[in-house]
Amino acid sequence: MMSSWHKMILAAGLGLPEIDQGDHPAERDCVVLLHGLARTPQSMRIMQWALENRGYRVVNLGYASRRGTIATLAEEAFSRAVPACGNAPVIHIVTHSLGGILLRHWVAHNPLPRLGRAVLLGPPNGGSEIVDALQHWTLFARLNGPAGRQLGTKSGPDLHALPDGLPFETAIIAGNRSVNSPPPKGRGFSLSA
Repeated sequence: MMSSWHKMILAAGLGLPEIDQGDHPAERDCVVLLHGLARTPQSMRIMQWALENRGYRVVNLGYASRRGTIATLAEEAFSRAVPACGNAPVIHIVTHSLGGILLRHWVAHNPLPRLGRAVLLGPPNGGSEIVDALQHWTLFARLNGPAGRQLGTKSGPDLHALPDGLPFETAIIAGNRSVNSPPPKGRGFSLSA
């Protein structure tokens, strides 16, 4: 169970204020959570719980990440997410991995009304070298589907034609090492901007 100070840190990290719990749910800000490739809404469940406990209306959206292209998945996800927020005055979005690419694709082709802030956790904005190395393997294709194959650094126009910037306040949280990098020397680790 997450303590109240953990919830405060998470909400502060997202830059979201606590909302009065007495508000009618339809009048609360909404936060859309969008998981990554080969994941489910369960992977965003702790974040959902923390945001709901801060008073936000949360849409933890599932989509078939391994069954479509980036364009198809973006349409599937956002054509359901925005209406699910109902009358919320502001819609915030938190994505993981492929979810961030879907957000970038959707915004490049569609307006997102009432959008507040977005946090993209580990989006492969520049593509993935792992996809470059494995995308032609039959098992990789079966496990990751069409969108997974589009996430390479050289995989064609789908990923690389997206605009670099987003037209709203955005935070991107990502690492600075590949999974193939050696572990850092010394004790502990550091975070750098």
